[in-house]
Amino acid sequence: MSKDYQRRNAMEWFKRTKVGTQLIGGFLAVAAIGGVIGMDGILKAAHIKDLGHLMYERELTGLHHATAANVQLLAATRSISSAILASDPAEREEHLKRMEQRLQKIDAELALTEKTFVTPQGKELVAETAKAIEAYEAGLKETAAKVRTEDLMGSRASADYLLKTVRPMADKADELVTQLVERKNSNARHLSEETDDIYADIRVQLILLTVGGLLAGVAIGVFLTRRLTRQLGGEPAEVARLANAIAHGDLTSRVDTAQARSGSVVYAMNQMQEALRKVVGTVRSSSDSIATGANQIATGNADLSYRTEEQASNLEETAASMEELSSTVRTTSDTARQVAHLAQSANSVAAKGGEVVGQVVHMMEQINGSSKKIVDIISVIDGIAFQTNILALNAAVE
Repeated sequence: MSKDYQRRNAMEWFKRTKVGTQLIGGFLAVAAIGGVIGMDGILKAAHIKDLGHLMYERELTGLHHATAANVQLLAATRSISSAILASDPAEREEHLKRMEQRLQKIDAELALTEKTFVTPQGKELVAETAKAIEAYEAGLKETAAKVRTEDLMGSRASADYLLKTVRPMADKADELVTQLVERKNSNARHLSEETDDIYADIRVQLILLTVGGLLAGVAIGVFLTRRLTRQLGGEPAEVARLANAIAHGDLTSRVDTAQARSGSVVYAMNQMQEALRKVVGTVRSSSDSIATGANQIATGNADLSYRTEEQASNLEETAASMEELSSTVRTTSDTARQVAHLAQSANSVAAKGGEVVGQVVHMMEQINGSSKKIVDIISVIDGIAFQTNILALNAAVE
C-alpha cells in the first residue's frame, strides 16, 4: 500500500515538474546511462588487462619456469650419464660439476614456479613435485659420489661417439628448445604489453566518448527543451489551463507572454482570446442596443395603450353625449309635437292666445337652448374625431 502511495506521489511530482525539467532530466538520465555503460566498459577493459597480466605473469611465466626446470632436469640426467661414460678424469669431473649446476638451476626454477601457483591444489602439486625432484637430486648426487670412486671406463668407440658427437647435438637441441621457450615467453610478454597499450587506448576512447556523449546529450536536451518551450510559449500545463478556461467561456484568464514569441501557441491563444473578447463585446453592445429599442417599443406600446384607453374614455363620453343629444332630440320632438298640438288647438284656444303665445315663446326659448347644446355636442364630436385621427396617425408612424 505504501509503495503504491509513494509511486503515485512520484508520478504526481513528475507531472508537476516543468516540461523543460522533464526533458533535461530525461537526457541527463540517458547521458548517465551512457556514462554507466562507459564506466562499465572501462572496468571490463581493465579486467581484461588484469587477466592478460595474470595470464602472462602467473600462467605463462609459471609455464616458462616449469619448462626450464624440466629442461635442467633432463640436462642433469645427461650430465650424470656423460660422467659415467667419461674416460678422462677431468672430463668426468666437468660433467659432474655441470650436473650440480643443473640441480641448482632446477631448485631456482622450481622456486620461481611455486610463486605462480595461488590455489591450494596448485601449491599442493608444486610441493609434491619438489619432493619428487628432491628425491631425484639425492639419487643423482649419490650416483655422482659413486662415479667419483669408480675407475674410468676404457676408451670405447661408441662412448666416444656419444660423448663427443651426439652429446653436443643434444646440448644444441636443448639450447634451441630453450630458445623456443624463451621466444614464446618474450612473445607473451610483448602481447601483454600490447594489451596494456590497447587498454590505455580503449580507456581514453571510452572516457572521451562517455564525456562527449554526456555533453552531447545535455546539449541536445537543452536545445530541444528551448525549442519546444519557444514553440509552446510557456508550460504545457499553463497552455492547457488557458484552453480549458476559453472552452468554459472564461475570457479573462491570461498567460504571461513575456517569454512567448509571436509564433508560439500561447501567443496565438492569447490573440484568439483577445479576438473572442472583442466579438463578445460587440455582441453584448448589440444586445444592449436591441434591449434599449425593445424598452422603447414597450414604452411606446404602453403610451399607445394609455392613449387608446383615453380614446375609449372619450368615446364613452361621446356616447353619453350622443345619448344626451338623443334625449334632447326626443325632447325637442316631443316639444314639436306639443307645438303642433298647440297650433292645431290654436284656433280652439284663440281666446287663450296671449297665454298660449307666452307658452310658445317659452318653448321656443327651450328649443333655442337645446339647439345650443346640440352645437356644443357637435363641437365635442368634432374634437373627438380630430384626436382619433391624430392617434391613428401616431400609431401608423410608430
